[in-house]
Amino acid sequence: MSIFGSSDKKENLSEDNYVFPSEKPSTSRNTFISEDLEIQGEVFGKDYVELAGKIIGKAKSKKIDIRQSGSILGEVTADIVTVEGNVEGEIIAQDLYVKSTSKIKGTIKYKNIDIQNGAIITAELIKTI
Repeated sequence: MSIFGSSDKKENLSEDNYVFPSEKPSTSRNTFISEDLEIQGEVFGKDYVELAGKIIGKAKSKKIDIRQSGSILGEVTADIVTVEGNVEGEIIAQDLYVKSTSKIKGTIKYKNIDIQNGAIITAELIKTI
């Protein structure tokens, strides 16, 4: 006798009795790092990384957005980088969008760059081909 009933039957948990979900799992490859999260090390994303927290180390993906609350102390590498927050270190990007709230210190290697009025940049800018 069990605690919650009087069944002595053993449940058959085989795959034959299991109902599989009809929905396919999400194929999203997005990564979100929240404001209250600090990562020390390396972050490698497949498609998109949105950073509202802090990374001390390296971040690499196809696209990286550093939100106003986000910061990186280290290296950022992506095809497309948008900075609204703080970066101290090196940015390597094909397309770099620097928003008015940005503070960047270090080295920037870029193919195309767009800098909004108000951004604070203390960096060596190196245009790549």
